[in-house]
Amino acid sequence: MILAQYEDPSLLLPLLPALQDPKEDLLIRLWLTSAFASASGPMTEQALLYAVTRPERSLRRTAGVELARRGVRPEDRVASRAIQEVAKEYEEQVQGVRADVPEDHEHLGDIYQARGEKDKAMERYRFALKLNADLPRAQISLGTLYAERRQVDQAAECFRAAAALLPGSPVPLFDLGSLYLQAGRPAEAVPHLQRALEIDPGHAETRFVLAVAWVETRQFKPALEALQRIVVDRPRNPMARYYLGRAYEGTGNAAQAEEAYRKALVMAPTLTEARRALSDLLARSSGQRP
Repeated sequence: MILAQYEDPSLLLPLLPALQDPKEDLLIRLWLTSAFASASGPMTEQALLYAVTRPERSLRRTAGVELARRGVRPEDRVASRAIQEVAKEYEEQVQGVRADVPEDHEHLGDIYQARGEKDKAMERYRFALKLNADLPRAQISLGTLYAERRQVDQAAECFRAAAALLPGSPVPLFDLGSLYLQAGRPAEAVPHLQRALEIDPGHAETRFVLAVAWVETRQFKPALEALQRIVVDRPRNPMARYYLGRAYEGTGNAAQAEEAYRKALVMAPTLTEARRALSDLLARSSGQRP
């Protein structure tokens, strides 16, 4: 079976007893653990919390790494201890007999990143990719950490590598486009975001970020069309209203721009961008009056 078909976690519910049956074949229970790790929701966390406490190392590690990625609540002491044990096992292995196994370095990097130990996470990801550059998740994770440090070129290299490894996935393309937009390079962001949206037309965040990139590159007509739809879908998003105002301004619709800025400020009175844009718009309008 394909794990992606279990993005709806309710489909996994009938499989939970098989995961919890110690008499079931270990490979089947490992596959089930991986399936639960690919889904989301409280029920899948219940399965992972069960698997992380099992004596079988393969189950414990698969569940431990995924729980670390998701973030463990402080009250989940059993899970926290189990993840610490999994991390210790990986630390021992990457220094010993499995030092040349890239996935072990990647998984240890995931645990470090979840703990906030970002320098150590980057070291593990780089080592994993030195052993095997064809690890898309490690490329994305390392790229994300580079992006946080505003090391744009290094982050872009990672996201491009991940996009090449995952030609049918919008994720690295979205990450690459967002990276360029945040770096003040919107013209470079647009083609990657467009491609991400072609792959997944229903992804709301990609539509919004692409609309922002269009505004920043003064492509106001497609931006306006996109943002008019976005504010219907996300009526309480003040930034969408702000960019809608900019798109209206860019197409010469000052009255609609003013209305959009005012709505943004009703939702977020401290939104500096909208307040400044409204002030500038009113000043220009006043200066044009006889």
